[in-house]
Amino acid sequence: MPLIPRIENLKDELTGWRRDIHAHPELGFQEQRTSDVVAKKLAEFGVEVHRGVGKTGADGVRRDPALIMASEDFSFMLNEVPGCYINIGNGDGEGACEVHNPSYDFNDQALPYGASFFARLVEKRLSK
Repeated sequence: MPLIPRIENLKDELTGWRRDIHAHPELGFQEQRTSDVVAKKLAEFGVEVHRGVGKTGADGVRRDPALIMASEDFSFMLNEVPGCYINIGNGDGEGACEVHNPSYDFNDQALPYGASFFARLVEKRLSK
């Protein structure tokens, strides 16, 4: 079945998930219920789940993912200059807040960690 009809068939179920999560709002780094809901769904789909990512997160891990381009607001730049992007988080320490928040202040001390990670990633990829 083509993708759009498959999505249409799931519309009510997906809407229910969204309404359930929005009916139980949680603050950043305190999303325990949401994390439980996401982890349960991922497990139901047969996805390997890792808990506690970023304190309360639930990550689904695929060992054979298709390559995709995320962060489309930045990805348009890749049309002009070859490269890639990674996210560097600030953690949840004093003064932490979500990225799209007027109080957000990037911790420049995180840059060496991100640069080191990125360099190791490139080295590993180039060694293949």
